[in-house]
Amino acid sequence: MHATKSIFQNAKWDGPHRGAQLSGDYFGGLLDKNTPGLYLWRKVLRDDDSCIYSPEDFVAWVSSGVGSPLFKTSRLRVESDKADGKLSVRANFLSLQQLEVGGGRLPDEKRINLMELAACPEAASDLYSFFHSATHSFGPILYVGESDDLLSRFRQHLSEDSPLRTRLAELELDVPDTVLFYCKLPGTKKTERQLLESALTHLLVAPLTYRAG
Repeated sequence: MHATKSIFQNAKWDGPHRGAQLSGDYFGGLLDKNTPGLYLWRKVLRDDDSCIYSPEDFVAWVSSGVGSPLFKTSRLRVESDKADGKLSVRANFLSLQQLEVGGGRLPDEKRINLMELAACPEAASDLYSFFHSATHSFGPILYVGESDDLLSRFRQHLSEDSPLRTRLAELELDVPDTVLFYCKLPGTKKTERQLLESALTHLLVAPLTYRAG
């Protein structure tokens, strides 16, 4: 009996593709039209190596990433589910003006310490690489998606008024504050990709994916 070849046998993630370099033409040589697959947008510290020449600019660069939340919403109404004691989003019990998850501020003492460490351009350059590579490798996943045409979907996301960029703007972020990963999945059905999208959204806690799968 011959083993059936899995359609996921060659599924591999391609990236990171730096948001600052992305444009509508960027993927022309990387993706064919109508290539299906999944993709992830990750939050990173944006490229700005000029900050290594000024301790103040270096602290501001780090603080810009520290200060942006992963999720923000307003005008949220919540009521208690008496059956199991949990809070669920429903109408007319508790009104929250704003809810934020993540984000913060470096304490003044730590800002001063970081400024002192970055006073030497050589040390600042090493620290820049340290923070830059850490966020590119391990930064939080903001969004998980699937499409039957990755090329068209990426061009849509990069357009000025796209829903993704609107959600990023709510977090005071834009495409240069992200990197993109994608996985080509030829031969897959939409329902299969939606299953993977849903699982990844929960596994990676992607806060900007409002409807997983």
